Amino acid sequence: MAINYDEVIAELRETESKLEEELEQVREAIPAMVVMRNRARAERDAAERKIPQATIPGIGKFSGMGATKAIPELLRSAPHALTTREIYDGLRAQGWTSSAAKPLGAISATLAQLEDNDIVVRVGDGWKLKPAKVSLSPSSFSNDPEQPSAQ
Repeated sequence: MAINYDEVIAELRETESKLEEELEQVREAIPAMVVMRNRARAERDAAERKIPQATIPGIGKFSGMGATKAIPELLRSAPHALTTREIYDGLRAQGWTSSAAKPLGAISATLAQLEDNDIVVRVGDGWKLKPAKVSLSPSSFSNDPEQPSAQ
């Protein structure tokens, strides 16, 4: 029996498309679940300590913060380089929102701008803060008030 390769390829592409849709739904659900878990923990902790609900910050560290400020803040506390998706998930899990039609694209564009400004650096598939430049030249430690420092 002869195999109709065009038919098989079409079926595989259709299956791939369905799986990509399902994967996108899963990816969108993860940050929401992290937020819900964090809120449930905060409510449980508040109940155990008898803290009134109104004093629990449920919005998150990055709520109301722009991506340009939030990304370096997130990377500062990361133990290793994070992928664009991990950055997006981490920001969303801590309250970051975007009005962009494609917020992941906004994160990607912001990372490119931060890279151009020497704030972040690409490491393999991930991103991390660029190490600060430190000058250890003797002139930067001058005590002579007449001599300008190299800072």
